[in-house]
Amino acid sequence: MRYAAASAVALLMLATALLMPFMGGGNAAGAPGDEVTVSGRIVYGLDAYAKPIGLKDVKVTVGTETALSDDDGEFELLIEPGTYEIKFEISGYSVLIWPGAVYEDDDACMVDVNAGGLSLSDTAMVRATGTIYGAVTRADNDSPVQGVTVQVIGPDGKVIASGRTDGDGMYSIECPNRDGYTVSTSSLYLKEMSYENVDLDAGETVRLDFALELKEEATYLFGFDLTHSLMLIGGIIGLFLLIFAISYRIHIGKHPGSSKIYSDPGKKDQE
Repeated sequence: MRYAAASAVALLMLATALLMPFMGGGNAAGAPGDEVTVSGRIVYGLDAYAKPIGLKDVKVTVGTETALSDDDGEFELLIEPGTYEIKFEISGYSVLIWPGAVYEDDDACMVDVNAGGLSLSDTAMVRATGTIYGAVTRADNDSPVQGVTVQVIGPDGKVIASGRTDGDGMYSIECPNRDGYTVSTSSLYLKEMSYENVDLDAGETVRLDFALELKEEATYLFGFDLTHSLMLIGGIIGLFLLIFAISYRIHIGKHPGSSKIYSDPGKKDQE
């Protein structure tokens, strides 16, 4: 009987050992060899309907496993539970994984992947910008033009960013990377000019030069266009009024009684 009981106990222990990997209540991190899913969506900016835009072809590395985000910015890979270094690789971005955790460009951070996997659905790319720059000149003499407004307009017709040319006729505008921009000029006495369907990638620099013609309706006075001429005349009038006011104050200081108004002419004579 004792031999039979011992044999039964041994068989029970063997069965328990064989069934343990398939029973619940084991290690929370999962048994070695069990792969779990790490997934998420990488987005940047908002579209015309204020919805996040997915970012394609971002390389996501968790440990030794890698995946590329699809057209919607989504990625997914399988890995065993554990603590890993996660890395996002794409030029010109900072990576926001969750609020308060920002990692510059391709720098990495550590994440814990448990038996339930890991979802990075809030992963976002920020500082996804490029630069549009160039020179603005007059078409008739190639001289640089200062003060011309250059606007970057989105496909929805909204102005995304703008800038003005400096003394050398140069402008530089940083704006979110996007396809289908329109870049146009605005000036009081120069005709407008536009570039359409301008595509801008993250970290890219696009040069657009403008050679602008004079508006036929522009009016000139004293060698300046009408607006600047009016400003010049206004300045001269303002200077004259200032000189008159100062002269009047000096006169009153020297002749205090000259500023009094008399209703009775005889009263002035008495004084």
